[in-house]
Amino acid sequence: MKRLARRHRFPRHEELESRRLLVANHVFAQFIGNLSNTSPQQQIQFSLSANDFNLSGSKAVLGFQVQRQAGSSLDPAAVQIFSAAGCSAIRLVTSDLAGTSQSLLIAELAFGNYTLNVSADHGTRGGFQLDVFLAGDALGSDHKVDMSDLTQIRGLLGAKAGSSNYRVEADANLDGIITSFDYTQARDNLNDSTRIKPLLGVTLAAVPAPVVLPSGGLATNVSSVAFQGVTQSLVGVSLETGSDANFDNGSATSNASGNYVFPGVPLQVGANAVQVKAKDGFGQQAFGSIALTFDNVAP
Repeated sequence: MKRLARRHRFPRHEELESRRLLVANHVFAQFIGNLSNTSPQQQIQFSLSANDFNLSGSKAVLGFQVQRQAGSSLDPAAVQIFSAAGCSAIRLVTSDLAGTSQSLLIAELAFGNYTLNVSADHGTRGGFQLDVFLAGDALGSDHKVDMSDLTQIRGLLGAKAGSSNYRVEADANLDGIITSFDYTQARDNLNDSTRIKPLLGVTLAAVPAPVVLPSGGLATNVSSVAFQGVTQSLVGVSLETGSDANFDNGSATSNASGNYVFPGVPLQVGANAVQVKAKDGFGQQAFGSIALTFDNVAP
């Protein structure tokens, strides 16, 4: 695969530690991970497709920000992106943002499949969060860039972090000041949009409802049950009833309200560890599990 990004160091900008992009409205995808001595790097697969993105041209400008999680000592390096197609252009790479707690990559990407590599500087380790945003989505409520966003950014030029008129959604390079660079990213993304939203979780329950044992465990005398839950709307959900972690025991798609169901799933006598994996078109994943004992012996 062709390597598309190389880590560079840029001068440090204004400290941004008081702002958490976890709540930034323009973030449309999030990935959580952890770097350890045994796993000092983590690869994340993601895709841009016409099913999830409407592009006015052939590419979109996306921001990829890594920030350490609370309690972590991680100094995240700037991410690297790889693609077999080799069809991206890196616009900005900075590995020391908000002191050493964050890093940022801004890249122009075409439709295709990508691998993103998260690593650390100076041998540090710990949990991280990767946020992905559409550069120029200054209003941040609809995950699209239109003339309203450009007007917003133009009116904020010169605004600095800490002032009442500063918006982090308008600050594409997160340097703490709204500049012509931020306006350029928005202009290049004009009329681009995505339907992807952060995939924050998936619930899992058995129907009929199992009995709660004094120990807190769950048990049923029904040999075949339905498993259902709620996640993001219109995402694929796969089922795992064994121990191979292949999630190949059933597939479903959540409806417009996020509901999904696996009807008539057979249980084995004794303990059953059931898991589901929700995965959207971009590559975000969420997991749910339930432990259920099937007891077919009458009292």
